[in-house]
Amino acid sequence: MERFYQLALASDRPAQALWQTQSEFLSHATTEDEFELAVLRYAPFVISQNTSLTVGSRISATSISLKKRHWFAIFSSIPLFIFLGNRFFIQRSKAG
Repeated sequence: MERFYQLALASDRPAQALWQTQSEFLSHATTEDEFELAVLRYAPFVISQNTSLTVGSRISATSISLKKRHWFAIFSSIPLFIFLGNRFFIQRSKAG
């Protein structure tokens, strides 16, 4: 699942990411036992999608775009700022 999410977040193409992840793990199996294990672990996942898979290059998950990281940092810090602001105003009202 970690590999799937890396690819899906890097590309915004979850169906393509699932296909590529399954393909990678199934093709690396060298023995029949490894192949059976790969099928049991990775083949059952299915994504419903109305559009076809993108044909062409494989997804590269080396880095998630800075734009996505930027928005993640902003939205994840909002609760912290609300908490600290609320705490500051409570302390200020008790002092005054």
